[in-house]
Amino acid sequence: MFILLANGTANAGESIGQVFVWFLMVVGTLALIYAVLTFLDRRYKKNGGEDPAPAKKKDPKTFGEVLSEKIEQKKEKDEDTRV
Repeated sequence: MFILLANGTANAGESIGQVFVWFLMVVGTLALIYAVLTFLDRRYKKNGGEDPAPAKKKDPKTFGEVLSEKIEQKKEKDEDTRV
């Protein structure tokens, strides 16, 4: 990056080659990073990856049914505590 900034006094035609070389180096570096991450991902998946969490069983009751049961339980509890 500093080399590109140091070419500030040069004409555009003189430093275009350096800019192209630096561009290829940046693209090559990003391609290398992508290749390493892809390799690690495939190796991780090949070795089993993460164990998925067990699926939770859903209660077939609706929210209204559960709420009405809770209200009835609360009323019964309140009646039991009264003397």
